[in-house]
Amino acid sequence: MTDTKLPSSFVATHPAVSVYPHVLAPSQYEDPVTKKKGKLEYSSQFLYKPDDADFLALKTACINAAKAKWPGLDIGDAYKKGELRMPWFSGDKKMEKTKAKLAAKAKDYTGSLDFMAGYVVVKAHTEKFPPQVGYIQGGKLIDLLTEEAKVAAKGKFYSGVEALFQAAVSAYDGVGDDGKPGVTLYLQTFCSTCKGKQIGGRVVSQVFAGYAGKASDTDPTAGAGDPDGLDDEIPF
Repeated sequence: MTDTKLPSSFVATHPAVSVYPHVLAPSQYEDPVTKKKGKLEYSSQFLYKPDDADFLALKTACINAAKAKWPGLDIGDAYKKGELRMPWFSGDKKMEKTKAKLAAKAKDYTGSLDFMAGYVVVKAHTEKFPPQVGYIQGGKLIDLLTEEAKVAAKGKFYSGVEALFQAAVSAYDGVGDDGKPGVTLYLQTFCSTCKGKQIGGRVVSQVFAGYAGKASDTDPTAGAGDPDGLDDEIPF
């Protein structure tokens, strides 16, 4: 259904670690355990400590968006009951769920999600419109305005890079019998600082999966395609 309220905007005030950024070309999430596929989209996840000022500001923006769309709804209660989605999840709880899923299939956990420990993982994405992208180097901000420029700068958009981002905050109604309403972040702008320790491998091939004509790639983190990933409780 069409949103009745215009989305607000969140703008990061300091860099956060970006996990598997698919911001130069769209990618399709595939759960590493269930192999369930999500939508083809531009996306990135960001790691925040629960008391980080930017995360608290983002959380407030999401709660306000929900209150504006559903006046009178107890947002915190609906979220805790699993009746309302928010665009974040607990890294610790995601690790626990992944270990349980692997154990149920008699598979070993290899530590692929250890980087999430102690963090809240925020997801921002967009399907129709590619985000504006750029990077900071030598104290200068470089905008990437052409596909050629994006290809030339592909090495600056790796998993683990510290990045700034802007996103529209929008509340939405549930779709279908099992669909849950919630709040989402539409990624608008992504700025790499070209700093940070790489997380995971095969980053370039994942980022440019769309150019290579691939329909899916394996992302060990949770995303919009993971129905469990965005329901882990972060206390209000």
